Amino acid sequence: MDKTNNLFELFNSCIVNAESRNLVGNIEQGNVSLLSSSHYKSIIESLSLALINIGIKKKTKFGIYLANSIQWHLIDMSIMVTGAICVPFYRDLSMHEFCQQLTYTDCEGVFVENLDIFAEYYESFQKSKLKFIVTLDEGNIRNIPLQIQHIKYNDLLLLGQSLLKSDLQTLRNRANQILPEDIATLVATSGAREDVKFAMLSHRAIINVLTNLENTFMTSFSENDRTLVILPLSHISGRINSLMHLVFHNQTIFCSNLYNLPAQLKAASPTFLIGFPKIIKMLYYTLRRVFFKNKSIFAKNILNWSNLSSDKYFSKIDNELAPTSLEIIKQNVAQRIFFKKIIEFLGGNLKIIISVGGNLSSEVYNLLRNCNILVLEGYCLTEATGLCIINPPYKQ
Repeated sequence: MDKTNNLFELFNSCIVNAESRNLVGNIEQGNVSLLSSSHYKSIIESLSLALINIGIKKKTKFGIYLANSIQWHLIDMSIMVTGAICVPFYRDLSMHEFCQQLTYTDCEGVFVENLDIFAEYYESFQKSKLKFIVTLDEGNIRNIPLQIQHIKYNDLLLLGQSLLKSDLQTLRNRANQILPEDIATLVATSGAREDVKFAMLSHRAIINVLTNLENTFMTSFSENDRTLVILPLSHISGRINSLMHLVFHNQTIFCSNLYNLPAQLKAASPTFLIGFPKIIKMLYYTLRRVFFKNKSIFAKNILNWSNLSSDKYFSKIDNELAPTSLEIIKQNVAQRIFFKKIIEFLGGNLKIIISVGGNLSSEVYNLLRNCNILVLEGYCLTEATGLCIINPPYKQ
């Protein structure tokens, strides 16, 4: 990857190098809907120009209090490429916690679903430094402090589209002012609630961790791959996962319903996942229920033989020994008669899973590994922009 000084330059480099590709998308009614690179570029440039037009300056803090979606990512990029500072808030925060964090971070703007959340907390928002509230829905304006301007997301996008035709140089001029050490985002450390702490992450820090991932994976992950983002985008690992296409030019699909993850996997057919151990274990229990429970004696014998054959094969690999020819044959047969069905259940193409935020149990790791999925464990530190170390679990 060529040296870039800020996320605006990285974004434009990505668009140039992936001009004919569909980079980002979401899942709608069981099907993947993708944005072309030109449409992707147009939306981010439009939103960025609109934000500059309404008065968002370099280093202005602008928050996101939304559920995971492709819009979350588009808003995130649009804030950061203007030189403003994106402040994501966990969507499961209580309104009291959200008000506290919004005031603590001095946000001048925030993206929310609707204005209903402000009904009972009118005074709290009136005391904040908020100047703008952008809502995704088209609801009526109500219960909003007089000093705060309410803007509908679609209106903001339309404003930017009108400016895009004549004022693109304004965005380029702003981007030229962004230095590598300028803060791109504030991120709450994991588990932070009442005693909240935010890490300040620069443009350079984000670019460096993406570059390090590129150097780590080399040819194991490329433009031919697809990642399904299942972590909260307010979490630094979910955020980095959502930005990987900027260097790999892969496809990034945003999960819309974590509680129905198997259906999301089937629709997206990803090759790559990053998840918490809790999420991966939840997926493991689903696999156990579907493939292991209430089976005939014959089916159980096949399962046991397949697991034993794969365990022996990967035990040799883990200990850097060469499996015998017979062990290789048994492993291939086990893949065809059993583990292939699990892979198909997971979308058909999954080959890499990274577990972050805790230890992954050996039973979960063994099953996924036996399916020929490369399972890695990452040590994640928010202050270091997420993933610091990635190791296979048997090397921990």
